[in-house]
Amino acid sequence: MIGKKRIRANNKAHRLEIDGLRAIAVLAVVFYHLDSTLVPGGFLGVDVFFVISGFLIAKSIFADIDAERFTLLSFYERRARRLAAPFLLVVGVSTIFGYALLMPDDYSAFGSSAVSALLLHSNHYFFGVSGYFSPDAHSKPLLHFWSLSVEEQFYLVFPVMTLVVARWCGSHLFPIFGALAGLSFALCVFVVPNQPDMAFFLIPFRAWELLLGVLLAIALRQDRIRVTDVAKEACSAIGVVLVLWSIVFFTSDTTHPGFPTLIPCIGTALVIFGDSERKTIPGLVLSAAPMVGLGRLSYALYLWHWPVICFVVYYLGRSLTVPEQMAVFAGSILLSILTLEFIENPARFRKTRIFTGETIAATIVVISAASVTNLAIHRSGGLPQRVDPEVRRMADARSDWTPDQFTCADPDPSEIRTGDICRYTTSGATGLRVLLWGDLYATALLPPMVDLTDSDGYELTFVATNGCPPILDLETEKGNCAEANDAVRDLMKNEAFDLLVMAANWRSYGRDNPVSFRTYEEDATEEGIGAGLSTTLAYSLTQTTSVLVVGQVPSYVVDVPMYLARASFFAPIDQLIGTRRRLPTAQWEVEYVHIAASEAGVDVLDPSEFLCTNGLCRMMQDELVLYKDRGHLSSRGSQAIMGEPLRNAISRLAGH
Repeated sequence: MIGKKRIRANNKAHRLEIDGLRAIAVLAVVFYHLDSTLVPGGFLGVDVFFVISGFLIAKSIFADIDAERFTLLSFYERRARRLAAPFLLVVGVSTIFGYALLMPDDYSAFGSSAVSALLLHSNHYFFGVSGYFSPDAHSKPLLHFWSLSVEEQFYLVFPVMTLVVARWCGSHLFPIFGALAGLSFALCVFVVPNQPDMAFFLIPFRAWELLLGVLLAIALRQDRIRVTDVAKEACSAIGVVLVLWSIVFFTSDTTHPGFPTLIPCIGTALVIFGDSERKTIPGLVLSAAPMVGLGRLSYALYLWHWPVICFVVYYLGRSLTVPEQMAVFAGSILLSILTLEFIENPARFRKTRIFTGETIAATIVVISAASVTNLAIHRSGGLPQRVDPEVRRMADARSDWTPDQFTCADPDPSEIRTGDICRYTTSGATGLRVLLWGDLYATALLPPMVDLTDSDGYELTFVATNGCPPILDLETEKGNCAEANDAVRDLMKNEAFDLLVMAANWRSYGRDNPVSFRTYEEDATEEGIGAGLSTTLAYSLTQTTSVLVVGQVPSYVVDVPMYLARASFFAPIDQLIGTRRRLPTAQWEVEYVHIAASEAGVDVLDPSEFLCTNGLCRMMQDELVLYKDRGHLSSRGSQAIMGEPLRNAISRLAGH
């Protein structure tokens, strides 16, 4: 059993069942990060850790105060011994792997996140830049350090507060810390509905979980709770059930933190309380050798698992297969064992021969050096000189949209009605008036359409609303689509357009993007969406001479510029280890668009005809990256692929 003799020699009051709780908590977090479908509430392992940490820190401080040996210097030195060495090792190794694997933008962001982690405010950093459940989480190898920052901030404040309260209000420890816990919980419940990320990351809204452990330590110290052995068995059993139930049945959609978070937190406290004097049956199970071994690995395993997952996923550019998940888990366990035996335990238990503060001083020096290094990485833009110019050019396609593509999208409905929207014309305009209407996939068509106004003399009016297809009376989760499209209906009534061009990410609606109609509130099927499109086409033909529907642009599950850039960047590594990258498959089949257009007698211009051959679609053409993300064509890509087809289609419909 890892480190068993050393732990017992240094702390005879060591609670083995707490190691078992740690094992449950860290496994929940690791399995959740490997595959959230395995344990949908695995992220609650962090909340279990918070309660445990609050209890153990308070118990240790109160024991030292009672023995009249507590000093702030000795407390912080023990914290530095316990936490600093593995923490700094993981940051250092991650910095090295980031240099080898991360693209410049991501490495620059890594440098900033590393500085925030080293300066103990990682939670504030990630609150400002990204949610915990965001899709791009795998590009942030130090995201999990947010919880360590919460604990470290608590460690900075709680001992000082305890000394003050113990000296001046020693008999009121429980009500004072109870009031603080209640205030923190009330703030959490108040904030989480409107600012979930704030409640998730910041300590004022998380402190109640640590303080719950503190209150339990105070209650046991003051012998406030006396129950029978049978009641303690029940407490321990109920506590284990509450923790496991939460991990299995909570999801990322559960309100968290908040009232539901009480379930795993109270469960953790019940287990600790139930085994406070004697081992219960659940406590004996938690104290089994495998559980204790994993529990003692928990800190190192928590530190290592997420960077390992992130770098592997980042390199592969896809989700992990089951064998890969098993390999990543095994590798994380191995790194954790080595860290525990050769880094964590030696740093924690070695005898200091010079002065008590030497550990703190050494920690500050290393943190300062690491902070300066990572700050330089961030300010350099992620050391872009590491990357071949061709790779950088591919990645730069992510920003290949014209300024108008950003500024002209999402006009206010009142602006649409009054015509105060983006318009394009030339002095030699032929009089053909074209309205381009849709979501941001229509925005991707703006560059070639604007070129046509210059070359063919058309007048172009442009209306695009993010997340809203050009279908009347339809509403999405965005919440303003029906109103925006009503304004377009009014615009068509007020202005005599010769041609309406409609474009959208048709495939996403009714799938990734639930929609409903004014006539019924439930989610619409593709059949219902098709009926709505048919109605819209029929109405549009009463207001304009012709209508052209641009079909689905083939889209991918990967960010195309980054996929191409990484594939080129990783080519030497791929060649060295024999990796063969699977080309992502494009998706573009949307049957309801063709059915609705056919019923209305409207032409469909299908981008797949110009991008795909025999079921295989191009991401590049003549060294030009055609996409700016997963599905939106880049400005130059849109011009190269859609320019001539749009000209031919519009000329045919205009009778030229």
